[in-house]
Amino acid sequence: MRNWIPAAALTVATVVVVGAGTLVPAGQPGQPVIPEANRATIAVGCPGIGSAATPALLVAAGDGAVLTTAKLTSPATRNEVTGVGVLRDLAQPMLVGGPRSAVFGVATSVSANSGPLSGLTLAACHSARSEWWIPGVSIAEDDQAELVLLNQDSTEAAVDVTLIGADGRISAPGSRGIVVGPHSQRVVSLGPIATSPTPVTLRVQTSQGRVVAGLRQSRWPGNRASAADWVPAAVDPATRVVIPGIPGGPGARRLVVVNPGERTARVGLEVLGLNGRVVLTGLESLDVPAGTTRAFELAAGLGGEPTAVRLASDRPITASVISDSGEGTKGVDFAVQPATEPIGDMSIWPVPVPKAARVTVMLTNAGEAEVATTVSLSNAIGAELKSYQVPLPPGLTALIDLPATELPVLRIERAGGDVRVGVIATQTLGTIAGLGSLAVAPLQAQAGSAEPSFDPLTGS
Repeated sequence: MRNWIPAAALTVATVVVVGAGTLVPAGQPGQPVIPEANRATIAVGCPGIGSAATPALLVAAGDGAVLTTAKLTSPATRNEVTGVGVLRDLAQPMLVGGPRSAVFGVATSVSANSGPLSGLTLAACHSARSEWWIPGVSIAEDDQAELVLLNQDSTEAAVDVTLIGADGRISAPGSRGIVVGPHSQRVVSLGPIATSPTPVTLRVQTSQGRVVAGLRQSRWPGNRASAADWVPAAVDPATRVVIPGIPGGPGARRLVVVNPGERTARVGLEVLGLNGRVVLTGLESLDVPAGTTRAFELAAGLGGEPTAVRLASDRPITASVISDSGEGTKGVDFAVQPATEPIGDMSIWPVPVPKAARVTVMLTNAGEAEVATTVSLSNAIGAELKSYQVPLPPGLTALIDLPATELPVLRIERAGGDVRVGVIATQTLGTIAGLGSLAVAPLQAQAGSAEPSFDPLTGS
């Protein structure tokens, strides 16, 4: 086994952790840093998933390139960090940028043993784009759903939201022409707009500008907060989608599929598990009527095994899986795993969880040829911990249970092929069996089809 990452490839800096939206490397002053305005960069937006009472933790990690961080509301005032930066006590949205050619990842988390944000929540930060698909949203009577829209540009964005349920499009007054001001975040509660007893899909489109979109979901049985999570966007509809990182263990596993087209979609389902491809009896072929979102229960067929799901359809679809931590002596938490893009040749992702959390990396080969992968582990203060060489035959999911690590940082490399990656974290939080998942994708996949542009942090 080789060492984690050569110093030249990823410099990990010790950082001073401060609040209120600044990331300051040790030994560097905290004054604003304004890079050259004409340097082509890419920026990701991190929505404010926490609150003043339950703040978030943010970790950014790169391949040695200089990253910048700024408050969404003050994009011109920013600080630099090289390697890994950690920001605690965060109650507001942030922007993190770097050179377009760099490899870096940014993720944020919230954990609480009580209150509206109970449980463990992980969320990847994304680049803005003009369209988002978010399957697996609950707007049932006992649930609360808040659409979070982040506009990182200097002009306002106009957003239209379409809700697609089991019987088709749901009437939602006030869901068109939602204005998000420049350098601001807007939260739209879906409760006053619409209700549905079954999971729905949100299609978020901009008629002007672009946004980062995600959804804050919480459960309130008996008018009491019990669990919360971040519902991430899935890939755009396609005839072949893969959902990696479905956790093992007890609890529900509900597949949510949306067919936005005008004809019924016939969807074939394959499980890409620890022993390769498996077809679940009774779920070999699923019909999803035109313009609807349908849910299918997978728990009995999966039998508690960690896995991935591949869907092949004659019509474009997209999908997510809603998982929970199961009934038991502790309270139930949940997490949503979306369909993702394949990872690139090399990805770097931080997992913003404490040493007390158990972290499992799940790699799935969704292609037709064996792929060689390497997963290397470090932590946020630069300690090189371990490297895993993982051969992946086609149709197989492999697990890596990481050793207990404070704020683990992953470097994932693959030699060709179609590899999808999900990260699962579990942690006991008081009386709650906390469950969180992180959808790993290359930065350019996060950027979607956005045209190359100058860094929005400059206000361009």
